[in-house]
Amino acid sequence: MNKKFDLKFSILMPVYNGAEVISSTLKSILFQNFDNFELIIGDDCSTDNTLELVKKFQKKDKRIKIFVNKNNLGYSKNLESLRQKATGDIIYLMGQDDILAKDAFIKTYNAFKISDDIGAVTRPYFWFYEKPEKPVRIKKRINENKDVILTMNSSIEEIITMFSTLDQLSGLAFRREYIDIPFHEDIFPCHVYPFASIFKEHPVVFLKDYLVAVRITSSQARKVSWIYDKSPMKSWIDMFNSVYKEKKYDNFRKKMIR
Repeated sequence: MNKKFDLKFSILMPVYNGAEVISSTLKSILFQNFDNFELIIGDDCSTDNTLELVKKFQKKDKRIKIFVNKNNLGYSKNLESLRQKATGDIIYLMGQDDILAKDAFIKTYNAFKISDDIGAVTRPYFWFYEKPEKPVRIKKRINENKDVILTMNSSIEEIITMFSTLDQLSGLAFRREYIDIPFHEDIFPCHVYPFASIFKEHPVVFLKDYLVAVRITSSQARKVSWIYDKSPMKSWIDMFNSVYKEKKYDNFRKKMIR
């Protein structure tokens, strides 16, 4: 690399039985045009050959750090465990089955370099079945021509659009020093809690580009029924009521859960 990247990324990837998809995900991470990162993988007692595949990549790239849980922690606790192991300036989340555009890290890095006060970065994304070149559904952007800086004073329409992109973890990034609450046990907004809390005090950047392709076929939302024991809507409402519980956020909270 000719350019010095002075912010180190810690990419957190909780994995479980991802053998069919994880190789393409790892390639999309390791072939980025940005090299100052560690990839921290937490294997949650996989019963397939996920771990063996990851170790093959690790032999060629020492930026990969593998942790094998003694017991199955579940998504939320596994992710929080990885956060505790991170050493980078920026926490970057990644699912085991999603694909990154080759410039995902550098565009996220540039967003954080706008100001030391930037607390988090989000992005639009799209879903795909077999080939990421063929999107089947896309998330709405705020502005297709430029990245947008958002604060609690931004329009409620822009803020709602921002929160709508937080339902998927891949490609979300946080300035580690500003994280003041852990990832939550509720699966659907697990990773939203620290983002929402950061947003109370720090601006965030909504990137204009589609940098993440989310694989539909392997999503646990389609295959694991117990995660709906508590409804996604109830989980999100609880998140807003918890993170924005102070009286000064009453109006904001009501608008978000209307």
